[in-house]
Amino acid sequence: MQKKKFLCFLLLFIAFGSTSISIQQVFGQDKQSYATSTSINYKENMIALIEQISTYAKTKNTGFMLIQNNGLDLFQSDDVAAIYSQRLAESVDGVLIEGLYYGGGSGHDYQKTKDNIRHKWETALKIPQKYGLAILNIDYCGSNSDVISKSVQMHRQNKIIGFSASGYELDSIPRRWQIPGENDKDIVTLNQAENFLILLNPGKFVNKQHYLKKLQASNYDLLIIDYSYNDRPLSAEDVASLKTKKNGAARLVIAYLSVGEAEDYRSYWQKTWAAQPPDWLTELNPDWQGNYKVKYWVKEWQNILYGSNSSYLDVILAAGFDGIFMDVIDAYDYFENK
Repeated sequence: MQKKKFLCFLLLFIAFGSTSISIQQVFGQDKQSYATSTSINYKENMIALIEQISTYAKTKNTGFMLIQNNGLDLFQSDDVAAIYSQRLAESVDGVLIEGLYYGGGSGHDYQKTKDNIRHKWETALKIPQKYGLAILNIDYCGSNSDVISKSVQMHRQNKIIGFSASGYELDSIPRRWQIPGENDKDIVTLNQAENFLILLNPGKFVNKQHYLKKLQASNYDLLIIDYSYNDRPLSAEDVASLKTKKNGAARLVIAYLSVGEAEDYRSYWQKTWAAQPPDWLTELNPDWQGNYKVKYWVKEWQNILYGSNSSYLDVILAAGFDGIFMDVIDAYDYFENK
């Protein structure tokens, strides 16, 4: 199984054509996809999907939390009206970005992010910050202790919930570095967290028990992990065992969910799709093995994401996760640039 390695190739501040779809079409009472429209606004479709997922999840669990990965231009793009920014902010609880201080931008592995890039991202973050959303950042620092220390300092100075990763694989728990802001407080909301661990590729662990034991032995305020181990969903008992830090305080456990790409290692994948793909399944993502672009506004894909006992989100809800980390939010870039 190969999951995503996170790279911070954020595509911000790109202007696109204006929308021809009314607010009523996007956010009508039924909040349905509007794929039948003659003109599709891909950003608005993504916002509509996020709102649908949020409404559905919070109906089942009022405290359920949603973190979006990147997609900052959904809050500020010229072709996204202010009402959409507000609707998005009401649907999510946090925003995660990558490489704000270190490792940001193509060709700058483990290097300090250029000032002009950082300033753009800081400007873009002002809107979700205005709405009171939690802001999380993954810096890619390598193994340089000085770089890691500076990353931690920048997070603390700017009140960003940070994770200073040693590599892009996100497949391990840091061993040598003290957890920034380590505490014995009960964490029940994202904004209360002072640190987090994101571990999406647990293949290096000997087995599930070893994996869970290592997570249980940490004092991170927030864990962002895959909902499965070795392609098998974690049980409610497994998830419950992770909700307490080693020091006895409560913490949050968030599950990964890809909303903009289908993954051929997931339980929903059908072997027949390789030869006869459904209409909503498009091209293979050349950067990520086994990942395919999807028409995320199409109901058939949305039915895979949520709405039945076997759907992606419903399995996560049943396992007792505190929320989801929504990846490939910026899938609209692919369709806008086709």
